[in-house]
Amino acid sequence: MDDGENIGVLISRIILNIFIILIAVFIFTLYIKDKNFHTVPCYNMMTISLLLLLDNILRLIPTEGSEVFQFIQAFILILFDKLLLCVLSVQAIIYYLGVIKTEVYYAKEKIIYILSLIISVVISIILASIYISHGKVKYGIYYYSSDSEIKRIIDPTFIGILILVNLFCIIILLVYVSGKKREASKGLIEDLGYGHHFIRILLMFFVNMLTFIEQYLIIYDVLDGLHIDIDLLYLSTCLIIDLFYTINKTIYEETLKIFCHKTVNNPKNIKMEDDPNEEDNDDTLQRSASWDESNK
Repeated sequence: MDDGENIGVLISRIILNIFIILIAVFIFTLYIKDKNFHTVPCYNMMTISLLLLLDNILRLIPTEGSEVFQFIQAFILILFDKLLLCVLSVQAIIYYLGVIKTEVYYAKEKIIYILSLIISVVISIILASIYISHGKVKYGIYYYSSDSEIKRIIDPTFIGILILVNLFCIIILLVYVSGKKREASKGLIEDLGYGHHFIRILLMFFVNMLTFIEQYLIIYDVLDGLHIDIDLLYLSTCLIIDLFYTINKTIYEETLKIFCHKTVNNPKNIKMEDDPNEEDNDDTLQRSASWDESNK
């Protein structure tokens, strides 16, 4: 790759970084401003948005001339990257528990979110500490952990565990929602947007798997052999994650209010009461995906 191509790739990275930052700032501001988003599932969405925001800002900060800042930058970037993978998996777990284990989940909703976040942060700190202890290397204008034997052992195992967690949760969700969708089509139960939820869960599967598979491609240097810029691919994946997990109809309507001064009916986040005599958990689909309920 010649100097012209290097400059072009660097500029492309910076533009993509800035674009993701602008989206994340806007979405995060809306989440804070609108009380409709103040629910536990939305807190997880806010966590994803905040991680992408801070991660992309940090990648634009030059740390030349300061060995300490270079190590700090590399450590935090590793931490954010691992934490993002954990939070994506937590999202699949929350969706699974909200639909399949409804009573258990909503009885301990905040505890589950806080505990899962703490565990994710602790795991990410441990991994970041191990990786940075083996050195750092410069990528473009930022620093990250250098390749090491221990990293090539731990990372595939860590990602493999997350893949198994996602497969378990998402496959069960798809089977459950697919069954409800068939029952609704036969008129046996009320259709509560099962088709929408099936597509949403299926897209979650593809987005999460894309992210995890990309990590394997990076670990085993497959992308270098294909002459694909790792940063551009990673940033593109971040953009897909940001758009999929944070954009919905409510966001669209709030955006219209801001830029078009258009008054729209913004559906409230309705939380249905549990009926102890009700054996069917159909309403849990709406509750467990409350961040996305206005997409129905």
